[in-house]
Amino acid sequence: MFIHYIKIVSRGLIRYKWQNIVCILGLTIGFSAFILGGYWWYWENHFDDFHPNAQHTYGITTIGIAKASDGSFTELDQLHGDDANWMLQNIPEIEKHCNTWWASLQYTNNEQSERIMGLSVEPAFFTMFYTDFIDGNYEQVPFNSSYIVLTERTALKYLGKITCTGEVFPGENLKIAGVIKDYPSNTDFHFDFLRLASTISNNVGRSTFYIQLNKHARVKDVKRKIEIHQSIAKTRCPNEVKDWSFKLRTLSEIHLNCHPELKSRFRNIQLLAIAGLLGLISSLMNHLVLFVGQQQRRQRRNNTFRSMGASTSYLLLRNLIDLLIPIVFALILSVIFIWIIFPYYQSYTQWQNYGVFENYVNQINFHTLMYESVKWVGMIIVLFSLMGTLIISGMLRKTGYQISFALRRSLVFCQIFIGSFFFFVAISLYKQFYFTQNKDKGINIENITQIDIGFNNKVNFNFLKEELLRSPYIEDVTLTTTPVLTERGDHYLSYFTSMIINEERYDEIRAFMIEPNFMDFFGITMKEGEWISRETEVVMNEAQTQILGDINLVGHPIKMVGIEEAKISGIMHNYNYSTMQYPIVGLVFHLPTKESIVVYEYAYIKTKPENRTKALEHARKTLGTMDTGEVPDEKRFRVLADLMNEFNRPEYTLSMIFGILSLACILVVSFGIYSLITLTIEQRRKEIAIRKVNGAEFIDILWLFFKEYFILVIAGNIIALTLGYYLMLRWFETYAYHTQLSWWLFIIVFTATCAIVLLSVISKIGDAAKTEPAEALKYE
Repeated sequence: MFIHYIKIVSRGLIRYKWQNIVCILGLTIGFSAFILGGYWWYWENHFDDFHPNAQHTYGITTIGIAKASDGSFTELDQLHGDDANWMLQNIPEIEKHCNTWWASLQYTNNEQSERIMGLSVEPAFFTMFYTDFIDGNYEQVPFNSSYIVLTERTALKYLGKITCTGEVFPGENLKIAGVIKDYPSNTDFHFDFLRLASTISNNVGRSTFYIQLNKHARVKDVKRKIEIHQSIAKTRCPNEVKDWSFKLRTLSEIHLNCHPELKSRFRNIQLLAIAGLLGLISSLMNHLVLFVGQQQRRQRRNNTFRSMGASTSYLLLRNLIDLLIPIVFALILSVIFIWIIFPYYQSYTQWQNYGVFENYVNQINFHTLMYESVKWVGMIIVLFSLMGTLIISGMLRKTGYQISFALRRSLVFCQIFIGSFFFFVAISLYKQFYFTQNKDKGINIENITQIDIGFNNKVNFNFLKEELLRSPYIEDVTLTTTPVLTERGDHYLSYFTSMIINEERYDEIRAFMIEPNFMDFFGITMKEGEWISRETEVVMNEAQTQILGDINLVGHPIKMVGIEEAKISGIMHNYNYSTMQYPIVGLVFHLPTKESIVVYEYAYIKTKPENRTKALEHARKTLGTMDTGEVPDEKRFRVLADLMNEFNRPEYTLSMIFGILSLACILVVSFGIYSLITLTIEQRRKEIAIRKVNGAEFIDILWLFFKEYFILVIAGNIIALTLGYYLMLRWFETYAYHTQLSWWLFIIVFTATCAIVLLSVISKIGDAAKTEPAEALKYE
C-alpha cells in the first residue's frame, strides 16, 4: 500500500515537474541559507554556555584602559586586583570567584623545542568551570605553580598518552596533576594546560576575573553596584587618571563585547542570519502557493476518493503528505549540499586568535551544526504543517475552495518585500566591495613580497639585504620594524613612543623604523615638505598632523625617545594599511640612529611576476643560513596583494554569498508572484469573460489587474527599501571609508519589481483573454 502511494505521489511530482523542481530547489536554498546563517549566529552568541553553572557565572570587564583604532575605549575582560577586592568585600551576592591569566611552557625533547600556551588558574576554577578529568585530579596537589593539568589534546601530542599523572613535563620542572577533556570549539578559554596557582599576579596588576553569584541574587542590583563603582586601583603610574567603568557580563557577552577585532565579523553574521531566515520564508511561501494551486486542480480527484468512501481524516493526511514530500526532498538535498561545502564554510567562519594565543582557531563542528539544525528545522516544519493543515481542511470542507483574497494579497506583499529587500542589499554590498577594491589606497603593493624575519632574530641586516640583491630576479629590497599592512586597524605592531613639540608632550605616538628607500619602494607620495634624508628627521602622515593640531609642522623641531634633537621634514599622504573598516591612525616614520638597537622584523622584495618563484627560491636559500626565529614557512613569505585580498576576504565572500542567495531568492520570489497571479486570474476567468462580452479591451483588463498589484508593489517596496536602507546605513557605519547609497538604487529595485509583476500579469491575462467567453463562463 505504501509503495503504491509513493508511486502516486511520484506521478504527481512528475506531472508538475518544472514547478516542483523550482519549488524543491528554492526550498533547498532556503533551508541551507537558514541553517548556515542561523547556526553561525547561534554559535557566536553561545560561547562558553556549556559550563555547568554558566547561568550564574559572570566576568567583570573594564572600559577605559585600551583604545580601538577609532579612538573609542574598548572593553577588556580584565579587572585590577584592588577593584576586585573591593567588589568581593561589598557585593555579598558573590558566592565564588577566581582569577586567570595566560601562562606558557617550553616543551623540549631532543632537538625539538616548542612554546605552549595555557592559563594560570586558582582553585575555584575547577568548581566554577567545565573540567572533566580523564586521569588524575586537582584535589591532592598544592596550588604552588609547580603542578599543571594538561588537556587531552596536549597529552596525546607531547606525551603520546593520557595516563601521565605524576610525570614531569618534558623541558619544565613541573609535575602533571591530571588530564582533562578538551573544551568545545565555542569557548574563549584558550589553553593547552592549566597551571595551578594559589593567587594570580602580574606586572599590570590585572587579570581576568570571574564570579559566581548565588542562586537568589538579583542580577540587576549586582550590575548596578559594579557599574557605579569608582576605581581604587593603585597602578604603576601613581598620577594616572583612571576614568574606568565596569560591566558585569555573562560568559557569552564577554565574547561579543571584548573582541573589537570581531566587530565586522558580528556585522556579517547578523546580515547573513537575516538573509537566511528571509530566504527560508520566501521558499516556504512559494511552496505553499504551488501546493494550493495544485490542490485546487485536484478537487475532482478528492471528490472521487470521497465517493469511494474515503474519510476526511484520510484525505487530510494524504494531502498533508503531498505538502511535506517536497520539503523532505529539499531537506535531504540541503544536508548533502551543506556537507559538500562545509570545509569552505568552516574556513570562512573560523576565528583565528591573535597575540599570545594566535595559534588557536575556533571552528564550527559539523555534527553540532546538524544537531542544532534538526531542532530548528523540526519546529519550523511543525508550524508550517499546522498552517498547511488549516488550508487543506478548508479545501476539503468546501468544493471549489478558493484561497482567500486577504491571504493572496498577504503572500504577494511578502514576496515583493523579500525580493526587493534582497535585491537592494545585494546591490549595496557589491557597491561597497567595488569601492574597497578600486579606491586608491595611496600605496603600491603590486609585485611586492613580504618576508617575516621573526621577532628577536639575530640577522645581520646589511648582509641580508646585500645577499637578496645579488639575485638578478629581485629588483629592490627594503626593511622595516613593522609590517606595512596589518589586518587590525590600530596598527598594533608599531611601537609606541613619546614626542615633545613646543614643550608639550604627546604620548602613544605610533612609530615606524624604516630605510631611506621606503617611500619610493612603495610609491607613497608626500603632501608637503621632503622625505627623510638623515637620522635627525622624521616624517608623519596626515592622520598624525590632525592629532597634533593645526600648526605648521614642516621644519618644526621636536624631541623623541632615541632622537633627542630632530625636526619634521615633511608630511606624507595617508595610505590604507588595512581594510576600509578602520580609520587610518597617526604614524611617524624615522631612520635608525647610531644609538638605536635596530631589529628589523620584515623584509620586502620587489620582483616581476614571472620572476617571483625564482626570487623566493633565492630568498629561502639566503634565510636558511640565518637564525630567523620561529616563523612557519607558510607565514614567512606573503605576497602583499594576496595579503590585502585575504584581509578583504570577508567582504568579498559576503558579497558573493549574498549575491547568489539574492539571485536564487529573486527567482523564487518571481515564480511565487507568477503562481499567485496565476491563481487569482484562474479564479476570475468568469469576470474576465464578462468584461470582454461588455466590450472591455485587453489593455483595460490588464490595467484593472495590474493596479491591484501595483499598490502591493509600492507598499512592499516602501517597507523593504526602508529596512534595507536602515540596515545598510548601520552596516556602513562599521566602515571608516565607504560608498554612498545612491538614489538610483531605489529606482532600479522598484522598477525591477514592477517589471516582474507586469510581465506575470501580461502573461496570464493574455492566456485568459484568448479563451472564448462562452467556454470561460462554463469554468467551475
